[in-house]
Amino acid sequence: HWEKNLLNEVWSAHNLCQKEYPLLELDVQPGLHKLALNETTHEQRSVGLCIATKHRLWQLRVALPLNILHAWPHRSWVKMHLVLCDCTDGTHDWVMKHCRPAIEVGLLRVYHTDGEMRFWHTSIAKNTSHLVSTEEILVNLDGDNLIGKDFPKNVLKFFEEGYKVVQFEDKERTAERLAYLRTDFIELGGYDEDAYPMGGRDTDMRARVRLKYKEQGVRVWDRVSGLY
Repeated sequence: HWEKNLLNEVWSAHNLCQKEYPLLELDVQPGLHKLALNETTHEQRSVGLCIATKHRLWQLRVALPLNILHAWPHRSWVKMHLVLCDCTDGTHDWVMKHCRPAIEVGLLRVYHTDGEMRFWHTSIAKNTSHLVSTEEILVNLDGDNLIGKDFPKNVLKFFEEGYKVVQFEDKERTAERLAYLRTDFIELGGYDEDAYPMGGRDTDMRARVRLKYKEQGVRVWDRVSGLY
C-alpha cells in the first residue's frame, strides 16, 4: 500500500511536469527500472540532500517523489533530510502517507522545528536542514529542486576530481543545488543568518567556499532545473 502511494505520486508529478514544462528530462522510466531491479550502489563517501520547507506542499508533492525515485538506488550512502519548518498545510500527513517506503529504508529522514519559526527565513531554514545531516558532502535542495537520475553520482564525481564546491545550475532559472563538504559548512558557520530572509544565500555561500579554496569550484548546467 505504501509503495502504491509513492508510485502514484511519482506518476502524478511526472504528468504535471510534462504538461507544464515539457523540456525537463525527468527520466522516470529509467528510475522505475532501477527500482524494479532493487538496485543498490555502494560508495565510501556519503552525501546528504538537505531540504527545508514551510507551507510549500504544492511544490514538495511534485519534487520529493521524483527525487526519492532517483536517490533510491543510492540509499546506502545517500540520505535525504527533510525539515518541516512549522508546516500547518498538511505536509507532514502527506509525507507520512506517500513517502513511507523511503522512510522505512532510511533514505528519507523527516524533522520538525519547535514552533518558533513564525516567518520563513531561508538561511535559518537551510542551516537547520544541514545541521541534522551527518554525511561527508552536503547538498542544498530547495523544495522545488529536482535532482535527476545520476545526480548523487555526479556530485561524488566532482569531489573525487578535487572540486570543493559544486553548483548544479540552470542558466536561466535556478541557482540552488549547491554542494560542499560538511566540514566547510561547520567551519564557515553555514548560511549567513544576518542576511535578508530571501535572496543571494547560495551565491554568498558558494563565494565563501571558493574564497577559502582559491576558486577551486565548478558550476554545472543541466536541463533538470527543478522549477517545474
